[in-house]
Amino acid sequence: MKKESMSFSTLEKQVRETLFDLVTHIPQPRVVPEGDVVLQIIQLIKEASFRSAALSGLLSLPPGPLGMLTVVPDMIVVWRLQSQLIADIAHLCGTYDQLDRDSMIFCLFSNGQSNIQDLLVRAGERVGLRIGRRFLGEGLARWAPLVGAFAVARYTKGDTTRVGENAVGYFGSNKARAEVELVLH
Repeated sequence: MKKESMSFSTLEKQVRETLFDLVTHIPQPRVVPEGDVVLQIIQLIKEASFRSAALSGLLSLPPGPLGMLTVVPDMIVVWRLQSQLIADIAHLCGTYDQLDRDSMIFCLFSNGQSNIQDLLVRAGERVGLRIGRRFLGEGLARWAPLVGAFAVARYTKGDTTRVGENAVGYFGSNKARAEVELVLH
């Protein structure tokens, strides 16, 4: 019995370390500063928010057990996209050399949501749809996956926008922060 407990603990530790390494990977910037950098940052945030929403919405469409299997890949894809957004913003702000694991975690997760809460929201949308189908009847139940996908996409879009704002707040000037906040809100 003790041996099983130790192996589960080891596996849990390995999974945590793998996820931590995955989430805190620092990607190389993919943008070059051109013209008005603040406008470029705003465009990056909008594009990343739309892309993450589209990916997350698509990954939330499969029903049943397959849908539950897409929760973790969904989060990983979104975190990678958000990490790239953070790296690009840091580069555009001229502070890429300050981007480290701690600042990456700050930008990703200091938006008022915990990663556990994020997981629960994504999984909850899928579970809620299964339960809701029983009560909706056949006609309306056909729309349930689309409504759930829209809800997940909307949540992810807002989350990615907040991550971009966190990155501007961390790496940008006061002027950049104010301009980004004005345009995005």
